[in-house]
Amino acid sequence: MALQLRKIGGIVASGLALSAISLVGASPASADASDPGDVGTSSSDAWCHYAAPWGGSFYCNSDVKIKLPNGHWQAFVIGTNHGTYTQWSSDSGLSGWKHLDNGYCTSPGNSSMDVWDVNGWAFNVTCIGMNGKRYYDHRYTNGNWSGWSTTRIGA
Repeated sequence: MALQLRKIGGIVASGLALSAISLVGASPASADASDPGDVGTSSSDAWCHYAAPWGGSFYCNSDVKIKLPNGHWQAFVIGTNHGTYTQWSSDSGLSGWKHLDNGYCTSPGNSSMDVWDVNGWAFNVTCIGMNGKRYYDHRYTNGNWSGWSTTRIGA
């Protein structure tokens, strides 16, 4: 089993509850919406967005997309409340935006949101927390997550 290192972009903190996020309302879509596409901005606000049906508002330069082994996509972003959010596509449509258990990130910048150690269905999402420390959340091959830790798991 070869380990493939893939650095993409990241930032996180633990347990800080901030204001509401604008990543609601993404409804299920057909399989042809599997790629979130390009990030756009609007002149009415300072946030970036994916086009419909992915949608959502998030910090510009905080999005990371990976292609999953089934050919579908999963996106990770820093939401408007600094929360770490993910959404993925499947044959039955989009998951809707989900908060990754107490993951909160500082504003994006260089290496704001990253995905590391991609090995099939297992990978690490990483970002720098509100306290300045780097945090990791490992996705196991069964789809469960480890929870945020300052120690990289599963690498």
